[in-house]
Amino acid sequence: MWVVYLGFARNAVEIANHEINSSVVAYFNALNKKDYKELDKILYPTDNAEYVLTIAAKAQAVGTESIRLQKIYPALVDNNIAVVGFEYSVNNLIENQRVTFKRANLFFMLKNKDNWYVAKPDDLTSYSTEYLSAMIDKYDNVIRENMTDDAVKEQKYYNDIGFKKLKKSANQS
Repeated sequence: MWVVYLGFARNAVEIANHEINSSVVAYFNALNKKDYKELDKILYPTDNAEYVLTIAAKAQAVGTESIRLQKIYPALVDNNIAVVGFEYSVNNLIENQRVTFKRANLFFMLKNKDNWYVAKPDDLTSYSTEYLSAMIDKYDNVIRENMTDDAVKEQKYYNDIGFKKLKKSANQS
């Protein structure tokens, strides 16, 4: 009996991870294409207009040319909420200098009507800070397991080059 239940639970987690990964990929594709209407569909279905405008303005302000998803970590799912980590790179054009930054971050995701959406901070107000912090603390182990030393070194390398280009550009101005 327990073996069947564990198999069902494992299958449910795998399905959730697949659905979450699809949403994360769609989010980054929309950002890369600067398709903010599509981005709005990937965010949790509330009033997203101000949030989407903020993302668009920030992308324009920092000269984002492209954003690429590099890796998605397995999600930690608890009913209709999940936390998922990922690595990505951003190419910016700043004062005629192409600058690449590599980063790692995480999203909270919320499930609504059988679909997973990227949650904005306002979408998480029904969850206590303690609960969200506990999820992040649990997820820290997933990050440690998936973020290799090489990935950390690569991020540092690209970010150091990016900051040197920015500093050189600022000194020439």
